[in-house]
Amino acid sequence: MGTKTGPEGMRVGLSGPLRLAEVDCRSCPGRATLLDPSCRECVLIPLLGKEVEGVVLKRPYHRLYPFLSSFLKEFGSLRPLLQERSRLGTGEGKKCRECRGERERLLGDSLASFLRTMEVPALRVKPKRKECLECTSRFSSFVKELEGKYRRLSRLWRGSSGEVLRPFFADCFILPFRERGKVVDAYTLRGGRGRVRIHRREDSPLPFYELELPEFRLPEEEMELLEEVFLEEPASLEELQEGWRRALLEKGGGRYPAEELERLSSLLSSWTSYGVLEALSRDEHLTDFLLPSPPELQPVRVIHERWDLCETGIHCSTSFLLSLAERLASRMGTSFDEVRPQLDAEVEELGLRIFLARDPALWGKGVGMAVRKRRERTWTQPLFLQRRSLTPLASSFLSWAVREGASAFIIGEVGSAKTSLLESLLPEVGREHHLICFQDTPELHVEELARCGYSVENVRIRRPEELERQIEAFLRGGPAHWFIAEVRSQEAVRAALGAAARRGSQPVVSSFHARSRREMYELICRILGLPPAVYRHVDLVVGTARFREREGTVRRVVEVSEVRKAGGEEPEYSDLFSYDRKEDLLSPLSLLEGEGRLIRRLSSHRPREEEVRKAAGRLRFLPPEEGGSELVPSVCRREGREEEEALEEILWEALVKARLVELSGGNPSLLELEGVTRSYGRYLSLVRERGAGEETFREWLGWLRGG
Repeated sequence: MGTKTGPEGMRVGLSGPLRLAEVDCRSCPGRATLLDPSCRECVLIPLLGKEVEGVVLKRPYHRLYPFLSSFLKEFGSLRPLLQERSRLGTGEGKKCRECRGERERLLGDSLASFLRTMEVPALRVKPKRKECLECTSRFSSFVKELEGKYRRLSRLWRGSSGEVLRPFFADCFILPFRERGKVVDAYTLRGGRGRVRIHRREDSPLPFYELELPEFRLPEEEMELLEEVFLEEPASLEELQEGWRRALLEKGGGRYPAEELERLSSLLSSWTSYGVLEALSRDEHLTDFLLPSPPELQPVRVIHERWDLCETGIHCSTSFLLSLAERLASRMGTSFDEVRPQLDAEVEELGLRIFLARDPALWGKGVGMAVRKRRERTWTQPLFLQRRSLTPLASSFLSWAVREGASAFIIGEVGSAKTSLLESLLPEVGREHHLICFQDTPELHVEELARCGYSVENVRIRRPEELERQIEAFLRGGPAHWFIAEVRSQEAVRAALGAAARRGSQPVVSSFHARSRREMYELICRILGLPPAVYRHVDLVVGTARFREREGTVRRVVEVSEVRKAGGEEPEYSDLFSYDRKEDLLSPLSLLEGEGRLIRRLSSHRPREEEVRKAAGRLRFLPPEEGGSELVPSVCRREGREEEEALEEILWEALVKARLVELSGGNPSLLELEGVTRSYGRYLSLVRERGAGEETFREWLGWLRGG
């Protein structure tokens, strides 16, 4: 590594709470790694006596030694021993001075020998004369103390000398999995951005989320080319990415294919914009990222839709979070400082909502960040069926009810997929109805719905108190289905319920943070003080929950209840569908009556055509006076239809959804919005032409299989 990266090439400073030694190795011909003996001597000797918790060696690849803090602390305390003079000897004669000089050289050589091998050096001490025995004895005890120090250092080095690389443009180090455990899941990020492995650990209940990105393994010469281009000043920030692209094509055109240089330019730009958040946003299985304060001491944690909370090997820095927050604040026309220590920002291009906090909102000088991630594409009911979150029959009934004008409130705890379920009902209503989405953050994919031909409006709720006025305005806009995503404040809850009470032909579908329908009722009528009559304007309460199983976390619809319109002050319900945890099945409880075995078969995740054909003649809706649905006969009277006709529609639509999921094995796009829209459009057109039934279903199925 040479002497050029001695103290003049080293900078010791704080990264958050950590004191790091950063060594610029670019001008040195050495290997720039502490695994090389000459580099160790060059880097570690200047650290004697200094309090340092980490070392970073800088070249196009930065090398971090994340587990070296105990070694560095012990190594720093070596300096007083090496500078000890009183135990080298006390005599003043010429021979004594020569002996002390030899002993000094022995100590110096011991340090060099240790740094070369990282093993305890041989320190042999022999008395030359009888009169030296006492002096040599004192020095020998000193040597034993020094050997003990080297022995501890050698042991610490063996357990902590692993290095981790990051590209010079990256804002974090990504540590590999180093513990005992087994891989329980593995997949590729969207667009081939990288690879993920989920490890189940032997010594921790938290799974480990291991992220592999290709830029952390680029050849050294490619990284040098990127650094050369990066250091050239662009004409303006707007030309940053295009300038890097042109420079890479110019400097590397003769050595690398153009598509590889385009990829490198894109990687460089993504890291300078949003850092590791860009890569994490490509994981469709993640819902949240958590960066506790201070980020140097705590790795990023993620919430996985299957494996729930996971620890990662991703370590960011306080400086990165501050820089990101300042850029976001500037874009929003605000600031992120001690006066405004919190920031709530949206990054729509990544589908992220970012919340940051710093002192004085946090103790100390750290910065913390929480990120909510939405799915890149619209949630659909067939996607819920694929994940077994509800059954085709329950999905078909819920879709039919909302399509026919029922209001539904979706309840559940954080992370139970309330908003995703709400969004999945938008395509169920269909393109022939007008849809209005009220949301305070862009969680619903309104743009994709519009591109697929839905009549949809996106109403932004910047302040909850504005929702009442917005709802009043849209009440004058004609019939529409209203979808209110994540009602978070008391004012917004009051406005949403008021809309449901005044809706007329305006059905309202909304989601609430409530663990049970009782808790929801207490919130509305006890805390907000609204009269119980308002609550009865809600038709359906749909409960969601999440459960942790051996093979990961699952999300389920656990109830579909109907709010009965009669009764006293306390609400009464018809439990139309109820979840059986043991069977992992959402089954009809008080919706249908007839042959029990047939109802159970229809309630499965894969109903069969012959069962639907039989059910159309053998089953009926349970009457309201026997605890059944009041909504079904009310809708049928309003539409001038027979209940048997409505039941047949619901049963055949359940079969349509089940077949759509089954056939998606060879074509996953069938479950995405565009495929679902085409399939629904074709089927509902046939139903409108000739009614629901076996003939209609078979024609639709032939169309679907024919592509």
